Amino acid sequence: MAFHCACCSTADRQSFRLYLTPCAVAVSDLLSLGAETEVLGPPALRKAVIEAVRALAARYPPAV
Repeated sequence: MAFHCACCSTADRQSFRLYLTPCAVAVSDLLSLGAETEVLGPPALRKAVIEAVRALAARYPPAV
């Protein structure tokens, strides 16, 4: 992933600001950071991540 990063921490949360180079793999790279990752912006990237998460969740129906 081509980016540089800024970090800030509090007692209960660690935040990173990533400056991504636009690329087709940005969504999968961000998803690879794990379930605790939240994309706050830009809106187009956030929407793309939401769509990818929904598609992934659809592959795993609730266990009975």
